[in-house]
Amino acid sequence: MKSKHLILIFLLIVSAKSRAQTNHQTIEVAQVDSKKNNCVEIPSTFSHEILSESKSLNALKSKKIRRVELIYTRYKENADFDQNQLNEDRMSRLNQLLPKLQIDKPEIVWIEQIGATTSTDAKNYFHGFRIYTDVAPVARTYQRTHLNDLANPAVDFLIDNTIGGTFSHPSGTQIHIPANAVIYDNGKPVFGKYTISYSEYRNAAEILFSGLPMEFKDKTGSYLFNSAGMYEIRGTKDGQTLALQKDLSIDFNCTKNEAGVNFYEMNDQTGEWNLLKSDLFSANNPNETPSAKPEIMSANSEQRIKRGVAPDNYETEGSSKVYQQLNLVYGLISSKFGVYNCDQIFRIANKTIISPKYLDVSSKKPIKNQNMICLIDKDVNASFSFGVKQITCNSQGENIFLLFTEDGEIYALKSEKDKRVNLNQKEPEFLMENITNKVKTSDDLKSYLNI
Repeated sequence: MKSKHLILIFLLIVSAKSRAQTNHQTIEVAQVDSKKNNCVEIPSTFSHEILSESKSLNALKSKKIRRVELIYTRYKENADFDQNQLNEDRMSRLNQLLPKLQIDKPEIVWIEQIGATTSTDAKNYFHGFRIYTDVAPVARTYQRTHLNDLANPAVDFLIDNTIGGTFSHPSGTQIHIPANAVIYDNGKPVFGKYTISYSEYRNAAEILFSGLPMEFKDKTGSYLFNSAGMYEIRGTKDGQTLALQKDLSIDFNCTKNEAGVNFYEMNDQTGEWNLLKSDLFSANNPNETPSAKPEIMSANSEQRIKRGVAPDNYETEGSSKVYQQLNLVYGLISSKFGVYNCDQIFRIANKTIISPKYLDVSSKKPIKNQNMICLIDKDVNASFSFGVKQITCNSQGENIFLLFTEDGEIYALKSEKDKRVNLNQKEPEFLMENITNKVKTSDDLKSYLNI
């Protein structure tokens, strides 16, 4: 009788284990990139459950875990091998090593590497986990390291915290800041003057150099952004970052007035977007100019304009840009310092996934120290960033590919309508021009690409 009970208990345990399924999404890649700097890696071995107890796990105990990637290969030595069960066993082992996963409830992603075709190949691929506490987009991380000097410079405004003010940007956007709007991050009050730094990203070149992610996810799935303009606003005093205790109101000059333009806020920690307001230009959001039209102080304090009216030669000191056309959306609320955008969402047509070979057009040799690839489709006001091993794009789009290296060099491939790369090939050759010396600002890139 006792042996029967033991057998029954064993069967129940096995049954429960087989039913246990991790809530996750699965992504296919040829091979994951080499080790990333912003994650903790816990390696395992090919086709085995064993995980290494990394000392780095101790560093995770005091941080909120936001994303867990389980990385493995599709290749099997035995056709009957149960990869899903092995993955579940690895997840179970990770939960034993890191119980706080049950509290943090991070995003779980299984990444299946499909490039290995032999056992030798598979054993040379990374297997195991990558754990992220700060899921900063790869382009944002690269931008801060290599492209900061090329990005749009912020316009700085000096604010008296007891007074506040309304200030204008060269685009025609107006920023309304109430009195006593800011505090220090620790909650202490701010006395005297502080600095507001404000940037806008209005075209694909500016968006590329901003490093901002251009993907939106909700319950219905994943979408890409087609931008009508983005802005970033930060507050500092004596080198210390500030927080908002009162909302800022932004009259934002969009790049276009079209249906389906929504308002989003980005999570600085994860790079994910949150929808704040829908259909900015619909009949339900008339965006009429307020009856009161106070005078506005521009970045150059000697210039003044009225709300909603741009002067003929409106400029800000240090800026040569002039925007004659206003598509103002009044009263967009920024309750936090950070990044906001006015964008339409869409899904890629004629979708294809490619793994290009990147060659220098001059030498015909592989480009060294590849880091990141950016894609600009001329029909979309956006830039999309990828690891160098795999790109998802519109096979019929007028695509521009830009490769960035660890050394800060920039290579470009312009796919003109009459001379397009065959994107129906899985591994097309990209003969790319080194444009590092031609591109020193986002305006240079915009001019070079004719966008």
